[in-house]
Amino acid sequence: MRASARAAARKPRRGGVENLLFVVAAAEALPGPLRARADRVTVILPWGSLLRGLIEPRPAALARLRALCRPAAHLELVASYGARDRGHQHGEEDILNLDDAHARGLVARYDEAGFSDTVVERVPLAALRDYPTTWAKRLAYGRPRDVYRIRTRAAVGSSETPGRR
Repeated sequence: MRASARAAARKPRRGGVENLLFVVAAAEALPGPLRARADRVTVILPWGSLLRGLIEPRPAALARLRALCRPAAHLELVASYGARDRGHQHGEEDILNLDDAHARGLVARYDEAGFSDTVVERVPLAALRDYPTTWAKRLAYGRPRDVYRIRTRAAVGSSETPGRR
C-alpha cells in the first residue's frame, strides 16, 4: 500500500491522483464518515469477515459496501476461495465454495443490494500478476485455483442503505 500511496501522491500529470484515500479498517466499521464518498471501490483478495460478507454474500456487508459508494461508483472485487482454503479462516464457520455456479448467483445478490450492471468473470492466474499485492503475485505463480472478478456499479437512484427500500 505504501508504493501505491507514493504513486498516488505524485502530481496528476505524473500519474498521481489528487483525491485518493486508502482505508484500513474492519469491514464492520464502514462506512462511517465515508458514507457516499467513493467513486471507485476496489477489494483485492479479501479474507476473513470481508471475504465471507462479499462472497456468501451477507446483506449487511453488501449494504455497508454500497453505502460507501456514490451513485454510479465502480466496484471491483477479486476473490478466490476453494476447498483447500478451508480451515484457514481461524475459527470462523466455513463459507461455500466459490465456483462457477456460486459466482453466477452473485449477480442477482449484488443487484438486490443496490448495484447494477454486475458482471462476474473468471480471472486467469496470469492476470493476477497485474494486481499490486504480494498475495496476488504469489497466487499467480502458485497451484491452479479458481479466481473470480466482480465488476459492478452502484445503482443510480438507489437508496444509500440497500435492503431498506
